[in-house]
Amino acid sequence: MGVYSVFVAGDIRYVDLWVEGVAPHAAPRGTRLRMSYTGAGFQAVDEAALTVIGVQKVEWVGRQNSVSDGDALDACPNWPAGLSPGSVRVFPGARFVDGAVEPTPRDRVDVKVTLTVKPVEPVTMYLRSFDVDDPTAHDNVVDDESAAEDNRGTTPAKSGMFEGEAGDGVKAHLFTEKVELVPFQTTMQPGDNFRVVVNGDRKFLLDLHNNDNQLHNPMLSDEVNNANKQRIVNTFVFDAPGPPAPTPAEAEVREADKYVSNVLTVWRFLHVEVDSMGPVTGNYVEGHITALRNVHGNNVNSSEDAVDLQVDQNLADGSPGPGRFENGALTIAGTHEIAAIAGNGSNFFLRAAGLDICAVPLPFEATGAPPPGGGKPAELAGTVTRVRNQTILELNITNGSLTSGFDGGLISIGGGASMAIIDVDAVAGEIRVDALRVPFRAVDDDTLSEGMSVPAPDVSRVAPAFAPAYVHPRFDAGISDDDLPFHMNVPSTPVDSFRAPWKYDAVGEEANPRYWCVYLLGCFQGPHVQDADPNFPAEPLLFGRVDDINGQGANIYTQMFANEFPPNPDSGIGEGYTVAHEIGHLFNGLHADGGLMSQTGARTSPDFAPVTLKKIRSILHP
Repeated sequence: MGVYSVFVAGDIRYVDLWVEGVAPHAAPRGTRLRMSYTGAGFQAVDEAALTVIGVQKVEWVGRQNSVSDGDALDACPNWPAGLSPGSVRVFPGARFVDGAVEPTPRDRVDVKVTLTVKPVEPVTMYLRSFDVDDPTAHDNVVDDESAAEDNRGTTPAKSGMFEGEAGDGVKAHLFTEKVELVPFQTTMQPGDNFRVVVNGDRKFLLDLHNNDNQLHNPMLSDEVNNANKQRIVNTFVFDAPGPPAPTPAEAEVREADKYVSNVLTVWRFLHVEVDSMGPVTGNYVEGHITALRNVHGNNVNSSEDAVDLQVDQNLADGSPGPGRFENGALTIAGTHEIAAIAGNGSNFFLRAAGLDICAVPLPFEATGAPPPGGGKPAELAGTVTRVRNQTILELNITNGSLTSGFDGGLISIGGGASMAIIDVDAVAGEIRVDALRVPFRAVDDDTLSEGMSVPAPDVSRVAPAFAPAYVHPRFDAGISDDDLPFHMNVPSTPVDSFRAPWKYDAVGEEANPRYWCVYLLGCFQGPHVQDADPNFPAEPLLFGRVDDINGQGANIYTQMFANEFPPNPDSGIGEGYTVAHEIGHLFNGLHADGGLMSQTGARTSPDFAPVTLKKIRSILHP
């Protein structure tokens, strides 16, 4: 090593040696120093061994809080391709375990530090965490580039916190092994990002920063700025006067791939409970036809001339224009269907193409008047082939004989209400009744007919819609039921009526910031005045609705998607997009936000706008 000046203190000779390790060792005692001293008639020799300890790698290890609830954290799918360093994601929300939500979130991870060599004796290393930039957002609505930090979570701190760290944000950890784990607590807001620097010099760590505002250069490309805003830089190097001024890369921690971790990104699970109603029941009106009329509202002489059927039921449900039964169908006496009804009023059906109730003969059964001497009345059966002058029924008799003995008897068409026979013409084969009563069943043009199950909502677009907000759905909240009681039209208000069909098993957790959950119910239709009966635009369409902005859940009216507005993925039109849209309301999203939050008729994008992404990432709980 050379010759050094020797200092003498009594019988002791010594020299001062300053040794700087410029490269870490891979084995203990990797450098040995040998010193010899030759005096008058003697020689003294001494040896010392040094171990230069460096950091080989800094990694993130989960604590059963990965996307699969394991310890191995997967790559963040939102991370820009090619951006160095990479990112892994953590899901710090609580889970539902053994019938209950965990009392504490899974917001702890471990920083795994691998030294280049096992310490010969315990050595203290220092760790400091930083809130680094979100590289996926270049819109100031989502990522305020004027701020030094952009994490939204403040508990325990914007940059997270090590267990037992000092007030200056530095954690001292005594290493006895080559590889050790240092516990770290994350924030809970989706999209928050962290990096950790490890060094043997505490002051060195305090001289570092990751100030997004200073590292961002509007003259550079997004790609370059993204890389620069991930760098942890030394304040004094970065602020050194030029020219030229040091770049972020020049001011970055040396060997950052070893002494600095990659990025840890927070994601949140959205636990969704999905139910649906059971089979459609009662989606029809039954009654009796009481009069046959023409287009002017006058009685017709013959059933084949009718275009207007008067009925004994109130058909008014508040629907405007052509009425609920526009494009619906009538089944007459259980025998035949008349389709494409033009519409209805409060007590009539219209069809310009004709409403001939006897286009297919109608089955009847009749009994005669009680015999004067007692005994069983005569019986008659067959079909009604025509109705004349409202009350004359022309008969085709298949069982029995028509005689005057049926005068004063009763006749029923298709199992409907009995009509009193007040006159008989046996020769002509016809009878007159006191009033017309022909049974009917009316259905509207809904595609889900009687007995068909109401399908569960289409949730296929929830994951892709919420991924840019760092939220991933799990359809695991509560018990999914597919046979809840059928409600034909669910009112929008009051809220208790809106929620009346619900069976929200996880409702007790709906305001829990540790466990994000919402409710979806597959319903048939919304209010009468918004169920596309009559067709749009005569009546507006309601595809879905939430109980409230930042409320508990949404009703998805699955029948409505068979109506207007065919699916259009480019514009975000279709049931799956509506489901994502309604869940957006539960995160405070508004129609005025634009993007996917726009109402269906005005929607042009399948993606949430930046203002909605900000709301999702900032909310305490949906």
